Amino acid sequence: NQVDFTADGQILTFAGASTLDGGSDFAGNAATLVIDSTAADASISGGEITDSSGSGKGIVSIIGGKTVTINNAIGTDTDHRVGGFTIADGTTAHATSNIYTKDFIAYGSAGGAFDGEVYISGNFSVATGTLDFNALVDITGAVLDLGDDSTVNFNDVLIGDFEYGGGSLTLGSDYEGTISVSKVSGKITLHDGVNIITGGVDNISGTPNSATLTLKGSSVIDGAIGGTSPLASVSIFNKAASVDKFGGVFNSKTLILGANSGTATFVGATKINDAVTVTADTQNLIFNAGVTLSNGANFAGYNSTVTLDSALDSTFSGALTTSTNNTGNLVVQGGKVTTITKAVGASGKSLSSITIQGANTSAIFSENVYGAVSLNDASMTVADGKSVNGAVDNVSANGTTSLTLLGASTVSGAVGITNPLSSVTAAQGKTVTFSSTVAADKVYVGSGM
Repeated sequence: NQVDFTADGQILTFAGASTLDGGSDFAGNAATLVIDSTAADASISGGEITDSSGSGKGIVSIIGGKTVTINNAIGTDTDHRVGGFTIADGTTAHATSNIYTKDFIAYGSAGGAFDGEVYISGNFSVATGTLDFNALVDITGAVLDLGDDSTVNFNDVLIGDFEYGGGSLTLGSDYEGTISVSKVSGKITLHDGVNIITGGVDNISGTPNSATLTLKGSSVIDGAIGGTSPLASVSIFNKAASVDKFGGVFNSKTLILGANSGTATFVGATKINDAVTVTADTQNLIFNAGVTLSNGANFAGYNSTVTLDSALDSTFSGALTTSTNNTGNLVVQGGKVTTITKAVGASGKSLSSITIQGANTSAIFSENVYGAVSLNDASMTVADGKSVNGAVDNVSANGTTSLTLLGASTVSGAVGITNPLSSVTAAQGKTVTFSSTVAADKVYVGSGM
């Protein structure tokens, strides 16, 4: 028969292998049902353990330091939860059925695996243990407190907005909402194919450059990264040919590229403090808005590409370098004006290619450019006193291509090899030196060439 609690403070303890065919009902009483594994691993089976009153009373307590298997459903539904589900320090819980509870607390090194759905509406606290949730988890209304050394793996669907502290948090299925990290030690991992829908990952710890995000494969994150304060690091390209997309502002101290090919698109304004270092061929970074790379990006001898493709006029602030001559590619497109404020390449370490393409696309270079430039129905402007160390070609048969030099500059390579440029313009009162042939429909000359 059903075991009914009839008063607050009642404690019923089971050890060994127990069966409650009729289940148990806290019936609105603040009582405790204990499963104790002190002597040996324990288990309990039978009917559901619930609070039929709907007041969310009663605690299911797992203790003893060994393994406890719970085959009963805990709670009935979201309106008939138990008051709490607790696991004692050093104890491992394995629940095979659904759990509906207000509080879920794992003390000390307590851990476990949960194969049924879990619904938590109150305090969700994990100290240092490891928990694996293998079915849907709904934490709507819950307050998470994950210890710095804890590991919580959501291997299926996770529902509900939440804030969490330190420790390792792994998502194995899509999550809808924003994950706000309140402690500097927060570590978030998304498995391959897992997306964050409508939201992002934020650092609200009060300490800039805190919390980490790792993408194990391809993921789409719709919202901002580090919207309140920058993350410590974001790691991508941890699986070959991964495709990642960040739909909002991206603000992180470090962007770590794994040793695999991949494509990452940054839709919103992007700020990265540490140098971005390419680690493999065919790594493609696409930026759709303004970019600040405080310490630039280094192609490190790999044949990879940075693409600037903005729907609005934008600025790219960050030197592009490489450790091996003629490696790395820059593409500017999108039909707008992109100003590149730092050097592209360096003496003896030119980029493999610099492509400016698409009607109305214009690239303005504020510093020296090292590498062969291809214009495809687009224009290039070089600042006063800066030079193009390479050829400038027109690869479009019918498009309008132009090269404008705003001051005393040198162009070391041939101009208009495949097709003549539409125009070449040298600034008034300045001297421009062309070290090779020039082919253009029109040449506008200031003080001389």
